[in-house]
Amino acid sequence: MPRWLLLVILVWAPWAYGSTRPWTVEVLRCLLLGLSGLFAMALVMERRRPRLPVWSGFLVVSLLVIGWWTTFNARAVFDPVGPAFHMISAWMPWLPGTMDQSRSVASMLLVTGMLGAFCVAVEMAGDPRWRDRLWLVVALVGFSLIAFGIFQRLSGARTIFWAVGEKTGNTFFATFRYHANAGAFINLVMPFVLARTLLIFRRESPQWQKAFWIVASSIVVASAFINVSRAAMTIALMLLLVLGGWWLFFERRTVISRPAAWGGAIVIILVAGLLAYAFGADRSVKRWLKPKDGNELSNNLRYQVYDIIWKKTLPFVGWGGSGPGTFEMVFPLSVKESGNDAVGRWYWVNAHQDYLQVLTEWGVIGGILWAGLLLGGLGVGIWRLTKRSGQWRSETRYFLLAGCLALLGVLLHALVDFPLQIASLQLFAAISCAVAWTVGNEDGNMPVRRRRRRSMPREREEPA
Repeated sequence: MPRWLLLVILVWAPWAYGSTRPWTVEVLRCLLLGLSGLFAMALVMERRRPRLPVWSGFLVVSLLVIGWWTTFNARAVFDPVGPAFHMISAWMPWLPGTMDQSRSVASMLLVTGMLGAFCVAVEMAGDPRWRDRLWLVVALVGFSLIAFGIFQRLSGARTIFWAVGEKTGNTFFATFRYHANAGAFINLVMPFVLARTLLIFRRESPQWQKAFWIVASSIVVASAFINVSRAAMTIALMLLLVLGGWWLFFERRTVISRPAAWGGAIVIILVAGLLAYAFGADRSVKRWLKPKDGNELSNNLRYQVYDIIWKKTLPFVGWGGSGPGTFEMVFPLSVKESGNDAVGRWYWVNAHQDYLQVLTEWGVIGGILWAGLLLGGLGVGIWRLTKRSGQWRSETRYFLLAGCLALLGVLLHALVDFPLQIASLQLFAAISCAVAWTVGNEDGNMPVRRRRRRSMPREREEPA
């Protein structure tokens, strides 16, 4: 039951305005908490522990402990009228404590649900049948949302179709109002779509499946350059280059014939290029060539925000952080102290740099734990992919490759924006992280291989 529910949530999260509206975040929070509760009940009934890699399990538990401790060890209450913080007596003043308990409770409930989804995804990635279902749902949901965004461009829509009367700006794409969030979503799902296409050609699959996945790959690649986020386009190009380099150097003995491989790649590139040109790539090019005032590196407000956070906010909150979900409350005080009128004219819900925001809210220890879970998972996945992939079947290699590329893309994007503050993107990043931690793990790989030989479509033998 928890596994099926996770697949349903993966469909809901991006289609519900990308889970960016308050009510959609609340629904997603409830769904994820329900998922975590069902998963915990299943563990109790089966009398077992979660099948997590040891280090990832330690990091998950540590994050929950420090997050909830900080939440209940409140040291202040936020007064929005001031705005100001009123200090209160914490249980243990020398330990980390939140600066607003109500906001941290809401944030930690979502974090708890996300980590529960991570645990469920880890178990799914370790089972061959559920692994394939998870992969297929991520790829199809991503393709469907991106195709919807392309259709919006084709129809000349001025807003998200069902958001009539709302201000969605000129750079919305699919269900996301902010083009950078849409770009981050594209880069999260693109590796899974492309890897699925490689797998279909590796198997003895029907021709209609090959045609479908070539079209899907072409549309997804084109969307990365139709969306006008410069950071997302740069990361998409880098991911495509990494994927191409990996295929060239590590898949040279592939059973796919060279004419078929090169022909498929050329078709995807040509179709993606034509789609991008037809549906708005010129806007993206203009954004590169003629940036708006304030977007140059020399005077971009984001870099001024980073400077204020580093010099004012972090010293103010201390080594323990201000508490999960409290950046929006803490940062305005730092802006006021800095006297930066240009930054002060705007209301900053997020830092536009996830690493600084995590340090602000979670402190040094929490930041290290989050880095261990995300960067550690990426490192473990890349190590297994480069050192052991020759021992695996193609679906194992391609799925792990997709997870690592998706996680790499969102972590790079987090350097210049806030993809990891968007609930739907958090969920897909958690899935990618689970794939990176789990797929190819030798502890559970042998029984998986035996089951795959019976259930998976037969591959042609590789040449000696």
